[in-house]
Amino acid sequence: MVQLIHILLLTALLSGMTTAASDGEGQQQGVTERTARASETVNTSHYQEVGSPAPNGQEGLKYCDGVPGRDGLAGRDGLPGLNGRDGLAGLPGRDGSKGEHGDRGNDGQPGSQGLQGQQGPPSPGSGGNTYIRWGRTVCPNVSGTSMVYNGWAAGSHYTHSGSGANYICLTKTPQYLNYNSATDDHGLVYGAEYEAGNQPNSGVHNQDVPCAVCHVTQRSVLMIPGQHTCPTGWTREYYGYLVSAHYQQKRSTYECMDVAPETITGGHVNENGALFYHVEAKCGSLSCPPYENTKELTCAVCSK
Repeated sequence: MVQLIHILLLTALLSGMTTAASDGEGQQQGVTERTARASETVNTSHYQEVGSPAPNGQEGLKYCDGVPGRDGLAGRDGLPGLNGRDGLAGLPGRDGSKGEHGDRGNDGQPGSQGLQGQQGPPSPGSGGNTYIRWGRTVCPNVSGTSMVYNGWAAGSHYTHSGSGANYICLTKTPQYLNYNSATDDHGLVYGAEYEAGNQPNSGVHNQDVPCAVCHVTQRSVLMIPGQHTCPTGWTREYYGYLVSAHYQQKRSTYECMDVAPETITGGHVNENGALFYHVEAKCGSLSCPPYENTKELTCAVCSK
C-alpha cells in the first residue's frame, strides 16, 4: 500500500512540475510559502506522508495512517532453563502395614559336601574286628585300636599228629570249671618257642613267644603275606615275618610274627612244644621272579 501511495505521489509531483514550468517565475514566492505551511502541518509522529513540493509546483496530497497490521506468528520456544537445586529431604514416612505371608519359595540347590568330622567314640555294642599280634605284649599305637588282653602263644606239640592245627594266644589268667587232673589222654596244648637259628631275629632263638589280642573299632582286618606295607586307604596295624610250623612237622596255620619280637621272662629254656619257623619261598609252582628262592617272607596286618 505504501509503495502504491509513493507511486501516486510521484505521478502528481511530475504533473505539478509541468504546470509550474508554464506559470513562470512570478509564482515562485507563492510556492515557497505554501511549501513552508505544508511542512508545518505534517506531524511525523503520526506517520503522515506528505508529498515533497516541486519547484514552483502545487502542494502534494496528504494521506492518513494505514490500518494496523495483524499479529505476527508466535515465536519458537526458548531453550530449557537450568535445573533447580535439590530440595530438602522430607521426613521419614510411617511404617506401612504388615503384608500377607508370601508363598513358600522353591527349594534351593544342595550345598557342597562338608568336611569329614572327627571320628567319635565307639557306641555301646559297636562292631569291629580282632587280631593277634604275635611276638608282642602290647597292641600298636593306632587310632581306634585297643588291647583286649595279652598272653602267651601256644599250640600243638610239633611231633604230635593230633590236637589243634592253629596257633592260639592263651590268657595269663586261666579260669576253670569242672576238671579231672588224673588223665592226660585228651587234646594237648603247649607253649610256643621261636625257632630262629641263623634266620632274622636269631637273638630270640628258643625263647617263649608272647602275644596280644587287639580290637579295632568298625574296621575290617586283613593279614597280607608277602609284603610289609598296606594298600592305599588301609592302616597298618603291625608288620613282620610270616611264620608257621616246620615243613616236615605237622601242619599249622600261617601267622604274622612282629618284626621286633619280645620274649617271656624265664622262658629261655628249650622245651620245644609248639614252634614258630620263618617261612621261605620255594620256586617252582611259585613264580620266581617276583619271589626269590629260600628268602624269608614278610607280612603286614592291615585294617580299614
